[in-house]
Amino acid sequence: MNKLSLNIFATAFIAFVAVSCQKDDSVTSESTFVKSKLTNKEWYTKDSGRHYNFDANGSMKNATGSWKWIGSSDTVHIDWPNPLIDEKIIVNYITDSEMRCRYAFDVAKFETFKCVKW
Repeated sequence: MNKLSLNIFATAFIAFVAVSCQKDDSVTSESTFVKSKLTNKEWYTKDSGRHYNFDANGSMKNATGSWKWIGSSDTVHIDWPNPLIDEKIIVNYITDSEMRCRYAFDVAKFETFKCVKW
């Protein structure tokens, strides 16, 4: 009986530790969310092939289109010439060389961008 209790306790403890150690992607650190770090950089993803270059003047350097922050929020609206493909990107964090965001159409999936090709 003691062996069974020990196994149950050990399994519960391991499960607790595994859940406790998972990174919470919903937390945004104020120290890594400086909007000005978004501009004048090439942003590349590893898997999806997305590539952005947000000019400080509101245009897209690598494509025809424009962008703007939506109010004081963490969301960027990209206005492409074809209105069917406008995008809204919700930024989780931005550093000098990395950005993590999700798309308004798929808020469950985060995507990481870097300032160098992967």
